[in-house]
Amino acid sequence: MASYEPSFIFCRNRNMPVCQECEGTDFDERDGLYFCQICMTQSQDLRREEEGEDGGTFYNVSSVITKKSERKKKVENKGRPWHSFEAFTIIIREQVKALIKLGASTKLKDVVLQLWCNYLSKTGTAFPEDENKMDVFMRKHMRQRERYPGSVECPDIQPVQFRKTWKKKYGVSKKIAEKDLENKKLMTALQNEEFYEGDNPTEQAVAEEPDYSSDEDEESSDPNQIRYMRRSVEFMTMLKTLCFCYIGTLYTDHLVTLSDIIRWADQKEIPYYKATSLLPTDMKFCAKDGPTFSTTVLKYENLEFETEKLIQYLNLNDVPDVSLQLLTSKYIVMLDLPGELHGFVINLIQPELRKEDDRRYNDMLAMGYIVTTLQLLLGLDDSTERELSHIAVELNNIFHNSEFTCFKKANTSILML
Repeated sequence: MASYEPSFIFCRNRNMPVCQECEGTDFDERDGLYFCQICMTQSQDLRREEEGEDGGTFYNVSSVITKKSERKKKVENKGRPWHSFEAFTIIIREQVKALIKLGASTKLKDVVLQLWCNYLSKTGTAFPEDENKMDVFMRKHMRQRERYPGSVECPDIQPVQFRKTWKKKYGVSKKIAEKDLENKKLMTALQNEEFYEGDNPTEQAVAEEPDYSSDEDEESSDPNQIRYMRRSVEFMTMLKTLCFCYIGTLYTDHLVTLSDIIRWADQKEIPYYKATSLLPTDMKFCAKDGPTFSTTVLKYENLEFETEKLIQYLNLNDVPDVSLQLLTSKYIVMLDLPGELHGFVINLIQPELRKEDDRRYNDMLAMGYIVTTLQLLLGLDDSTERELSHIAVELNNIFHNSEFTCFKKANTSILML
């Protein structure tokens, strides 16, 4: 019978398994299972085999042999570097497509594109007329995504601004201070040595930790300055995307109003509140992108104010005025009112009283003229209908088979709608 003697073989080279938790290489055997000596995590990459000295039948000699793990590490898709205005361009493009589906002119696409390109050029974001102007804009209004862009290999944005604020408020951490001290000692000891290109450890020590000491280009944390910056016409926001679309409709579709834009956005006919879901999957978001693409509840006054600022900033002196006559005709048809009412409303409008700010609240004025005309025709003065409503309620309580018109109930039903 062949003789054999026990021997234990541990591979400590590249075949030696490594603990998945602590990267340790020493393991203890317990009942045929192997556990890391540091964190006591069971290893799935070890098995026990017995072999004879002559390479024959397996017996009681133990040897630890590694087996190739079939598990593959998941590669995280970090996307690619991208610019904030690239995302705004995609959002505006999708909003224009939605407006065209709702019946807007196909020319809207070219008009909004021209407005957007003029805006990018005027702010200095893209193809500026003056390169120095671009630098001034970037220092004043650039976000962290543009100020500290990532690379193709590592598109993650470094939290430089947070580190600057932390350093300014709390000072350098103990870990960074110790690392800086070690780097300085290393540089002092090797300053007179000669190295081949790329082998100098002092250069690697300097490149490992970027310099966050300069606060020259750091955004101010003052809430007043942040609020002023966001109100600037040069600071692009989600609200301005709708402003570009509305200005485009003024050139192509004269019957589209701000109220229509707000209603379509609320009804999700136009992508606005969740427009960031339209971006490609390789455009990954970070924490600093939240405020950039945040949205608020749309208000008529805010949208109208931003639109007027854009018109003045872009020097759009040829923006067509929306005719009140056309708007009143539009609302009369939408409300299914008698066609004869149109003539009475036109006679009530006095165009010579509105020579300036023709775009301001024009849809509200059109509805105001219609309501005023109805009041004159039906003899309503906001007082008579109340008295008639009280009488109608008493008559309905007496005569159950009859239904007299009650203006209060009609107003309540309209508000519910």
